[in-house]
Amino acid sequence: MLKQFNLNNNKYIYIIGGGGKTTLMFALAKELAEKGHSVITTTSTKIRYPKKEQSGNISIGYFPKKLEKGQHITIAKEVSDIKHKLVGYSAEEIDKVYESNVADYILVEADGSAGRSIKAHADHEPVVSKKAHLVIAVVGIDCLGKPINDENVHRAELFCKILQREPGSLITGDDIDKILFHPKGYFKNTGKNSDRGIFISKVKSEEEKSHAKALIESLQDSRPSQQLRIFADNLCSDKDSL
Repeated sequence: MLKQFNLNNNKYIYIIGGGGKTTLMFALAKELAEKGHSVITTTSTKIRYPKKEQSGNISIGYFPKKLEKGQHITIAKEVSDIKHKLVGYSAEEIDKVYESNVADYILVEADGSAGRSIKAHADHEPVVSKKAHLVIAVVGIDCLGKPINDENVHRAELFCKILQREPGSLITGDDIDKILFHPKGYFKNTGKNSDRGIFISKVKSEEEKSHAKALIESLQDSRPSQQLRIFADNLCSDKDSL
């Protein structure tokens, strides 16, 4: 949990974008619960059925009553027969859950990326509530320098169309910046009063840490008027924790 994301005030959170969303959501939920907060995790689309270490309590088909402090539960409308996934609720339904004050925090995964680290959003995506306090966009650092194709980009053809790039071109930091903030990009469905955060996932090697730091600086420099909350995996120090 990071001070960059201002989670003292942002308690209704949607997570969108590329690979790493589910991992981030359950990591945030675990840390919040360990700090004594009650947490609901869910999806406005579909997610893989959680592992026990991610969420030991799962509610299918009904909303929970008031959660106890430190309790974490995942809710879903049903379990899909296809790939054993949880089918979530609409953003409007999740709004009602948050407004009922049954938990301190609601964390919602709001679109899919087929495991790709970067994507282009279809017209119906991401499924984000305008009432969200915070929307976190996830981008995997390992997409940098990779060709724009279906192996590396979810909806590569649409990605090229939005950014006016040639198929097979190598993904640059400028491409990441543009797909995040393009009118048809990651934050297109975000409410005007919602905070925006960026999480750079899959940062493992020293080279990837260097690339992540450079990307953070580039994103901050390109949007000097915006209060961007940016964090990269494995670059957080203890002082950044909530």
